[in-house]
Amino acid sequence: KEKKDKSESDVLFKVIHPFIEKLGYSEKKTGEIEHEKSISIGRNKYVYPDIVINIDSTPAIVIDAKKPTENIDLYDRQIIAYGLLLKTPYAVITNGIILRVYETHTEKIIWENDIKQIPKILLRENLINKIRKSIDFISENKIEEAKKTLLVFEGIKEFSTILYECEDVIRDIDGLTGADAFDEISKLLFAKMYYEKQYVSTGKNEFSSENIKQHGGIKYVKNYLFKEVIKSNGDIFIGDEKIGLEDKTVEKIVELLENYALINTEIDVKGRAFEIFLGKTFTGGLGQFFTPRTIVKFA
Repeated sequence: KEKKDKSESDVLFKVIHPFIEKLGYSEKKTGEIEHEKSISIGRNKYVYPDIVINIDSTPAIVIDAKKPTENIDLYDRQIIAYGLLLKTPYAVITNGIILRVYETHTEKIIWENDIKQIPKILLRENLINKIRKSIDFISENKIEEAKKTLLVFEGIKEFSTILYECEDVIRDIDGLTGADAFDEISKLLFAKMYYEKQYVSTGKNEFSSENIKQHGGIKYVKNYLFKEVIKSNGDIFIGDEKIGLEDKTVEKIVELLENYALINTEIDVKGRAFEIFLGKTFTGGLGQFFTPRTIVKFA
């Protein structure tokens, strides 16, 4: 219960802050600990890692917190990318239970243990000498690759947020959760993507609030648009599927999806967002589990 109830903020302030103090770093030393440091990853695009620890004004450690229920394997590329852009010797991620330390330039895990264990490599007294050594071995190619990685993660975060908002709407109005809610979300996502592809050739956005209103409202989505999707995708739909949501629900979801272009979203963004969303929706409760990321990477 304690694991389930803890938020990301709890991990950050109740777990990471005491941990940082044990390592010898202090908020009292001006500029030694920075919260949500802004990092540019493109035109008007920024990311904000939770904590950056500086030694003599030079970034030494970047730390990112996740909820205890989060699988930190999903975020290894993100924390390494933070480290590469900041040129910190070490990048750290924790969900308040497990602490994982990456050596930034090799991108390898050099420590993984219970958060109660102190990795001596991160102690301030041990890092003072290391931080003074040149860190110019991180190439420009690595920097650009890190920026692209973080752009993908920002896309994942954006798409995941939309999925959760859709789920909230379905729960609040229709009372559906879990697999039932996801089944309905999937139908509308598929319909949106289908009509985005149509828009490329016709120039008309059928799956838009404006067009739907012009054709009489949500009944047009249920009785025409979705039926056209089924007809054109007989290999996916068995033919008798229906959108089982209240009209008000569908209207709100169309509005949420309207400004998000699924067809232009990278496959990796959609895949990882679904993996995170599905993991939180299904894992354990229905006995469904995802292949561990380590196995995926090996394969």
